[in-house]
Amino acid sequence: MDKNKIMLKRLAAFAFDLILVAAVCVGIYLLFSYLELNSLIGIGLGILVTVGYFTAFAASPIAATPGMAMLGMWIVYEDDKANHFVKALTRFLFGVITCIPFGFGFWYGFLSSDGKTVYDIAVNSSVATYSQRMKGAAVPCLFDVSGPQKALCCEIEKGGAVLGRDQRVCKVVFPADAPGISRIHCNVRYNEQTGVFLLEDMGSSFGTFAENGEQIYPGKIKVLENNQRFYLAQRSNMFCVGFKEDTK
Repeated sequence: MDKNKIMLKRLAAFAFDLILVAAVCVGIYLLFSYLELNSLIGIGLGILVTVGYFTAFAASPIAATPGMAMLGMWIVYEDDKANHFVKALTRFLFGVITCIPFGFGFWYGFLSSDGKTVYDIAVNSSVATYSQRMKGAAVPCLFDVSGPQKALCCEIEKGGAVLGRDQRVCKVVFPADAPGISRIHCNVRYNEQTGVFLLEDMGSSFGTFAENGEQIYPGKIKVLENNQRFYLAQRSNMFCVGFKEDTK
């Protein structure tokens, strides 16, 4: 899906969530006023509800607020080993701080090449859509489109599928004299929780690129959609991520 369409869906989801939270906060304030309790405590409770709402849902197994889930989106934390609650809280706080000046933190997503907001970048997260998820029983795979092993279908296991020249480490092995291919070039993982593919360059000399030419730099992770392509060093080393039916 086009990044601008995803950004607009994110805006609509946020508006829905904001209305929902605002209704709860107003209800709390009115209840405290009716009971003649300290209104400042009611305001403080409303703030806690707001922080808890966005943080708890973002850190939950569905990784999405009700607004996002309703529109078929969820948050992908690209570091699978990270504490999602800490990341969700950090993401929320960065969102509040960076969006105070005219919503810059959010609008930046329209300007960035990968559709990431400032707070996405801060915690290395992104937002995916259900169009990226393969329904039914299927095995995540890596397909060689134009490389030396054309028609190869390599299953992506839990640790991922490493591509490069080192046959001791790599699952997809290139010839020792393959031009532009590093010993350990890149790794492709599949996140079972969110149903997306994660592409990471492992410090290659000649780079890893998305099909549109966007370079994936070392230390940065690129979320790939089902059937999305990428290449190593040059377009003659093109691969595609996708699924095959589970025949077991």
